[in-house]
Amino acid sequence: MNTSIAMTLAVLVGVALGLLGGGGSILTVPIFTLVLGIGTREARTHMRRLALTTLTVIAAITLTSCAGTSAPQNDVDPSAVIIDVRTPAEHASGHLDGALLLDVTAGELQAALPDLDPEAAYLIYCRSGNRAGAAIDVMKQAGFTDLRNLGSLEDAANATGLPIVQP
Repeated sequence: MNTSIAMTLAVLVGVALGLLGGGGSILTVPIFTLVLGIGTREARTHMRRLALTTLTVIAAITLTSCAGTSAPQNDVDPSAVIIDVRTPAEHASGHLDGALLLDVTAGELQAALPDLDPEAAYLIYCRSGNRAGAAIDVMKQAGFTDLRNLGSLEDAANATGLPIVQP
């Protein structure tokens, strides 16, 4: 049997047994010795190398996945008007710096449409992106074209790089 396949099989069995409370790390060395036909000392060396490689790969994946989430995208038009379509209470609990509050559920957005420039770019956010989507539909029907749903407040902060103003 191929050594790398046997080592992988032994580790998988050992991990499975360990997860099931069966002492996987205790049983992995005998599995290595039986499957590979090697001594206990050599089996322990193989296990250490495989464990170190596995931990390195896990660390690399973890660091790589974290790196993309914390940096702002900043791929938005800096002159765009930012609209918060949440309720005044939601806005007061935290909002993007400089955001215009136009509560879509109370009709404030619809009432403000005649005063807004239909040629301008608009970035719209709410709690989850649902109301922002509804606001975009209303604005499209009124002739606005440069509209972007930023999703939630946190997503909007990440997309724009703007700070969240806290009370």
